[in-house]
Amino acid sequence: MKHVQTEIPEGLYESLHRVALQRGYSIKEATRKAIESYVQNAEDSTQDPLFDFIGQGNLEEGKWSKRKGWRTAGGP
Repeated sequence: MKHVQTEIPEGLYESLHRVALQRGYSIKEATRKAIESYVQNAEDSTQDPLFDFIGQGNLEEGKWSKRKGWRTAGGP
């Protein structure tokens, strides 16, 4: 095993401590489980076969949207 050390904001620590107590974990166990969950979710989302499919088609209109401002939350 590797030893990992980091700093987190006080509020996040308090939330981690509360969750650990509720589930009967030590801070160390809760942190390890949180990291395992984060890594698993990150690996699952990047290995989804759908991501291999996206962007593979050839569009007749080209690669750019005709709608200006499509990337902004408010639209055009």
